[in-house]
Amino acid sequence: GGGGVETGHVANLAWNASASATLQTLVGSLPKGSAVLDRLLRALLKWPDEADEAAAEEDDGEEEGDESSSFFRKRMAAAAAHVWSLAEDRVGSHLLQAVVRAADARWWARLRGVTDGHLAALAAHAQGNFVAQELIATTPGDEALGAILQELKSSLGSLLGDRGGVVWRLAQACARLRSSGAQLMKALRSAVAPGGAAEDALARALLAVGARPDAGGGGRGGGRGGGAAALAVGALGSRLVQAL
Repeated sequence: GGGGVETGHVANLAWNASASATLQTLVGSLPKGSAVLDRLLRALLKWPDEADEAAAEEDDGEEEGDESSSFFRKRMAAAAAHVWSLAEDRVGSHLLQAVVRAADARWWARLRGVTDGHLAALAAHAQGNFVAQELIATTPGDEALGAILQELKSSLGSLLGDRGGVVWRLAQACARLRSSGAQLMKALRSAVAPGGAAEDALARALLAVGARPDAGGGGRGGGRGGGAAALAVGALGSRLVQAL
């Protein structure tokens, strides 16, 4: 309705922990794909309005020096920088995760476009990895999932060690979409069991994701004996193997 909070003020609220919690609830309560949610997301993300976006799409074939297209590119660059700032902020990350969950296919594509070519860096970030996980969890189709896997496959070894949740989300997405599972397994095998190591070495490495250093023997009810044969099982590793 009229008389609402100004767009700039809405974006500034994203950095306030209390306001962010309210905004997360609001974003999640609005109908996906609705006009009111679209306006709110544009305000929160400092995204160009729909008319400017449509005009830019129509002018896509015009010369690079065109003044209006140059202005739009600057606005898009500023919006992308704002999205990255949110992703890497402790408070902003929570709000951006809610935005990704609420996104319809078009908004998902916009947010994915911001991370295209930089998803591995986002996945490795202490706060940003949770945004990456939501992007993966809401991947709309086979082609998009394949592109994500292609971008992350060279980082799977380090992600298993530090950001296992990202790999778990990948495995879940492969199962949900019934796509790219073989490619993920091949990439994981290359990352944790190079040189054609035995299949059980891969299983052990995956099960150990998230395990405590002293977690050999499988925890409660499992003996800790066995030396090198002792099996470390982390809760996240267990979920990862189940998803695979």
